[in-house]
Amino acid sequence: QYYSLNGEWDLYWDDGLRGGKKYWPDTQHSSHKKWKATVPGEVHLDLMRQGVLDDIYTDLHIYKARWVEEFFWGYRRKFDRPAESFQASRIFLNFAGLDYAAQIFLNGELIGTHQNYFLPLQIEITDKIKETDNDLLVILESGLYSAAEKPVSPYKDANGCPDFFLHKRIWMRKPQNSFGWDWSPRLLNVGLHGDV
Repeated sequence: QYYSLNGEWDLYWDDGLRGGKKYWPDTQHSSHKKWKATVPGEVHLDLMRQGVLDDIYTDLHIYKARWVEEFFWGYRRKFDRPAESFQASRIFLNFAGLDYAAQIFLNGELIGTHQNYFLPLQIEITDKIKETDNDLLVILESGLYSAAEKPVSPYKDANGCPDFFLHKRIWMRKPQNSFGWDWSPRLLNVGLHGDV
């Protein structure tokens, strides 16, 4: 049996400079800027829908959206345990798509991490879920921070990519064209791109 957590979530952001994201698992702390997000979805699309970003597919607006890849993003949703008619001896939380480096918190407890756009994630929550008011938080970043301290040698500059040594995309399991190819401008996505 499946219980969908798709739909509207709260979307938080932090620039990482003030250490704010460490407070997100605290359900009493809500001083961060908050928007609405649609799951499955992606941060750029949500921000365009709400008028925060101009249409990145027109003019040079994609360059005005570059800041998104440098921020930490938090998707948060409250939910109740499925009704009694939902019979299960074990309960799993399933993410069909996380982009990219993710920390998953349930009721303030870190229950999982993930760094792979292409693979789903399943976490057992049988002993962690409450009857009501469960607080699910997924903190994501584009991959720039998770790869920042990784080495680049013995790799060489790939295909003349001017910022190869800055983003270290060789370590990231996400679509490589998002870093900019001859047919694609740079757009590092962040979001829950699959069903939850």
